[in-house]
Amino acid sequence: MVGRLQDKVVVITGAAQGIGFATARKCGQEGAKVVISDFNVDKLQEASIQLQLDGFDVHAVVCNITDEEHIAKLYEEAIKKYGYITTVVNNAGIFVNNTVETFDVITFEKISNINIKGVMLSTKHAIPYLKGQEGSSIINLASISGMIGTKNHNLYIMTKHAVVGITRSTAVELGQFGIRVNAVCPGLTDTNMAEQLIEGDGGGQSIRQAYENAYLLGRLGRPEEIANTISFLASNEASFITGALIPVDGGYTAT
Repeated sequence: MVGRLQDKVVVITGAAQGIGFATARKCGQEGAKVVISDFNVDKLQEASIQLQLDGFDVHAVVCNITDEEHIAKLYEEAIKKYGYITTVVNNAGIFVNNTVETFDVITFEKISNINIKGVMLSTKHAIPYLKGQEGSSIINLASISGMIGTKNHNLYIMTKHAVVGITRSTAVELGQFGIRVNAVCPGLTDTNMAEQLIEGDGGGQSIRQAYENAYLLGRLGRPEEIANTISFLASNEASFITGALIPVDGGYTAT
């Protein structure tokens, strides 16, 4: 059976673990060739080996997404390896716990560089290669934090609202070229980032349970569930979807 991403070449940032790794696996399962990138050399190598052992066509590129030269090299490597790209998943990002009163410039610049600048640089350098490719698309990871506000997560929410703005404005710009641009907005997903958030709110099973209870389905999301949505948006089955925010949040934003 031919996968729905057959003949696609997908570039994924922050792909060494969590949602990024799950997305690489899912895209591979659907027949895509996958370029995975991450700043963590050891974890990226582990991810690449695992995906190759699973039988997927994967190429790994170490990349600091805040460095424009690194980003340019990422896409040059992808083209050198596969000849073209069709899809970009801007997944790389970090989380910090903070409030307005605990704001500091160093943390602001760090999270902004990764969560906002990284998305912009990746998108900028991908566009020339996506133009003229049938079925090309960009998928940004925006989080439900790009749709709502919560306490103790001020800077993270700021950056994810920015990703929503990037998604919508870029969709408007690139529609004329047939390039679709969408954002996936996961709820709290069972990854290292979720553990960091829970720990920042006091930690322990009671805090985790409180978060789980906030979702209509009574649990956190799983990385593969987010990856399933990303894979769909990357496919030709989503050919008339652009400029959209897709919550994958167990009903959290419905309440």
